Amino acid sequence: MGRGGRSGGPGGGPSGGERPSKEQMEAGRALMAEVMELPARFTVIQDGAKLILTEPDGVVRTYLVNGKAEKHQLTNGTIETMTAWRGPALVMAIAVDKRAKVERVFTLRDDPRRLEVATGLERAPKDARRLFVYDEALVQH
Repeated sequence: MGRGGRSGGPGGGPSGGERPSKEQMEAGRALMAEVMELPARFTVIQDGAKLILTEPDGVVRTYLVNGKAEKHQLTNGTIETMTAWRGPALVMAIAVDKRAKVERVFTLRDDPRRLEVATGLERAPKDARRLFVYDEALVQH
């Protein structure tokens, strides 16, 4: 009985034209689902070039608003983000992996004052994005 060939590249991942394993596909789906969701409530603070998002469970995520890539560890894996202002909207490009890219657009609306966050695949039509709407609960000056 012979030994099978090596499967995957370093760390067991696929290399070349190989298909990802069932476990890798499940992990990728879990990471994408995590990226596509937003909490029902969170606190946003802008401090100079930093955007700080604090979730009710105490998780704090800090993003630099400078258009440069930075890595973030989530529960289901690591993502790379680039955050920058595009006119009055704050745009966050999120690379889930080499093929999957998500765009999150934060827009502050008036009358009533609320934050709208549109999240979807980078090349998806605007009307195919998931829209999260947050009413202003507390304003600190």
